[in-house]
Amino acid sequence: MPKIYLSPAAHGNDNPCSYDSACGENIHCNLYMDELEPYLLACGFEVKRNPKERTGDRLKEAFSESNAWGADLHYIAHTNAGGGDYSKIMVYNRGTAYGYAEKLIARRRELFDREGESWVAKITIEPQWAELKQTVAPALYDEMVFHDNAEQIAWFHEHLREMAEATAKAICDMFGVAFVDPYAKPAEPAPEPESGGDVWYRVQVGAFREKANADRLCAELKEKGYSAFVKAGE
Repeated sequence: MPKIYLSPAAHGNDNPCSYDSACGENIHCNLYMDELEPYLLACGFEVKRNPKERTGDRLKEAFSESNAWGADLHYIAHTNAGGGDYSKIMVYNRGTAYGYAEKLIARRRELFDREGESWVAKITIEPQWAELKQTVAPALYDEMVFHDNAEQIAWFHEHLREMAEATAKAICDMFGVAFVDPYAKPAEPAPEPESGGDVWYRVQVGAFREKANADRLCAELKEKGYSAFVKAGE
């Protein structure tokens, strides 16, 4: 199965979050990855994740680990700043990653539309970012929402699972893998009809094209003490 490397934000000094003063970009991006990972595992992907606590050059550690592992997709999750109200996925060029980004954008727009949000979801080519140009695998740099837009970041915190589910579906689309919902309840078996009352259970012994054959079997059953009859049917 494809290998998916997850790289949530790991800034040395975390960026403040307008939703909760105790939160920050690193924290809520890891909360989002906490939701995404079970979906990917349920779908059969191999998953490796940038550890929450790192020392040294965190950025270099992320793409070096991804490259050494042989990832098939390097997925970077951040939130943006500047007061905007859109969602943006950055890629290195118009190669494989761009096609992957289109699938993710489609799923995200689908989610925004379903939730009644008019936010734009777009793709930009930005080869200057180290984590895009240093990874061997196609890389997606996802600036999901703006952490300094109070309305948008509040929605994000309240829809972490929905965002993760949409992303998991998009990754399944990228690799032609069937989506599996780890939280779906198994279908309940149909209840057995209660005995008694007007419920009857019938036993069919045979079915024949020629009525004479049916009549002969019916006669044999009656000789053996069974109550039998012949009924025409399709």
